Amino acid sequence: MQDEKDFIQELLNPKTQNIAFQKLLRDYQRPLYNHIRNIVLNHDDADDVLQNTFIKVFQYLKDFKGESKLFSWIYRIATNEAITFIKNKAKRNGTTSEAMQTKIVDNLKADTYFDGTEIQIKLQKAISLLPEKQQLVFKMKYFEELKYEELSEILGTSVGALKASYHHAVKKIEDFMKSNLTISNNICQKHMKNFKLDNELKITSGFTTPDGYFDTFSEKILSQIPKQEPKVISIFSSKKIWYFAAAAIIILMLSIPLYTKYSTKQEEIDSATLDNYIAYQANISDEEIVNLLEQEDLDKIKLDFNVSDAVIEEVLNANSNLEQYLID
Repeated sequence: MQDEKDFIQELLNPKTQNIAFQKLLRDYQRPLYNHIRNIVLNHDDADDVLQNTFIKVFQYLKDFKGESKLFSWIYRIATNEAITFIKNKAKRNGTTSEAMQTKIVDNLKADTYFDGTEIQIKLQKAISLLPEKQQLVFKMKYFEELKYEELSEILGTSVGALKASYHHAVKKIEDFMKSNLTISNNICQKHMKNFKLDNELKITSGFTTPDGYFDTFSEKILSQIPKQEPKVISIFSSKKIWYFAAAAIIILMLSIPLYTKYSTKQEEIDSATLDNYIAYQANISDEEIVNLLEQEDLDKIKLDFNVSDAVIEEVLNANSNLEQYLID
């Protein structure tokens, strides 16, 4: 059997996705149909939900993290789709989900795709009277024979809670069957008083499908999903791309000398400007510098300009005229 991780990679790879999805359809279409049909009861509704389920599976494959089994993930989508479908249908008809399901069960005999006996109709009636969660757990465990661990992954409920739900559902169904199943044969009546689901032969759902339904179902789904085909670039498009690339390179090569020339000229201008600035600054007289200074600058100079007596004496000895200026 193919490893699930490898199969998931094939489903995600555009080159192998279509073939892998066809395999997924073949493997899951029948069990998923039975699962959905047990919830919605009507064939046409089950067909709609099954199509929606596979389309959503295809759309959300890229988001599948592998935190659960692929089987559980797909069944979770199918279950949510079926329950949502029932609620929306009931809302459109101005009734409750429970009332609508009860009405469908009451009309099972007239359903073209139901071929059950009296006991099968009674069993469906008994199930319809259960709370929604118990209905779901009973159908998945009894009709589909899923393991509690599988149910736990699909429904997000602990195994212990699922066992309790199934036990309560079985008890209620058995009580209903004992009190509501009327059979003329005395021996059968006595037998029904001791009716136990675990002791009886498996009672099937009684649901059927149109002839050849699954033969054409895959094609119907594949026609609704986009095909993932490798992108092919024609030789003409390829040439066009190369022409644009060559033109871009030529333009780039031509622009480099222009940029270099401009950049060099700019550097020369900056150097000349700098030389002029330095020359101008050198011609400023001491008096001009003093006039440019603010009082704050002069105060700072007084604080920072500390000259020792020895230096002053040396300057006076070297400049005899300077002492006269100081005295004045």
